[in-house]
Amino acid sequence: MHKGLLIYNPEDYEKNKWFVHELLQKAANHNLSLTLVLRDQLILSTDDKKGLVAFHKTHTLLPLMDLDFVINRTRDSLIATHFEKMGCKVFNNSTVTEICNHKGKTHQLINSQGISSVKTLLSNVHYFHPAHLPFSYPVILKSVNGHGGSEVYLIENETDLMTKLAHLPTEDFVLQELCTNPGNDIRVFALGGKIIAAVKRFCSSSFKSNYSLGGSATAYQLKPHE
Repeated sequence: MHKGLLIYNPEDYEKNKWFVHELLQKAANHNLSLTLVLRDQLILSTDDKKGLVAFHKTHTLLPLMDLDFVINRTRDSLIATHFEKMGCKVFNNSTVTEICNHKGKTHQLINSQGISSVKTLLSNVHYFHPAHLPFSYPVILKSVNGHGGSEVYLIENETDLMTKLAHLPTEDFVLQELCTNPGNDIRVFALGGKIIAAVKRFCSSSFKSNYSLGGSATAYQLKPHE
């Protein structure tokens, strides 16, 4: 039987208990031993004799050994790298985790592959100046690692922009031209290089379409050109 870990941040686990239960149940159905470990229970370290090691902090420190795979749901590439160096297969791997949880790096990758997207400025609070803005207001301001619609702002003018930047939790950020259909997007899910489903998200009262923020979602049939 293959052994694996499912790692979650505590706050994300509280919001995703149903999904966690489904993963654990489906793993058992496929004869996989999958153990849930919350991030604050996980200890990563190095040992001069054993190399990289990991422990599950319960009542005692339980060594995490002989693992075949790790499902890392924390968005932390350091965790992914640690288990990769221990010889585990990690989903998502450290490279994917690093790129997909940094909006600047994500846009660098998709544009380098010839995939068009809205105009995006990659910057940092220490060297940004409003004169650098290559498009007009309104614009969208995002921290590079926010998720679930957090740390995303509709900016109407320079004063608003500088105020929001002063309170942004990250130094790196992206500014984007407002798209033509704010509050609407299509998410496509692919597995093994094949599209398996698509969902349309929409909200009539906000430029954000996130379901968790009051938006709606429905199954969507992709058109041939999409």
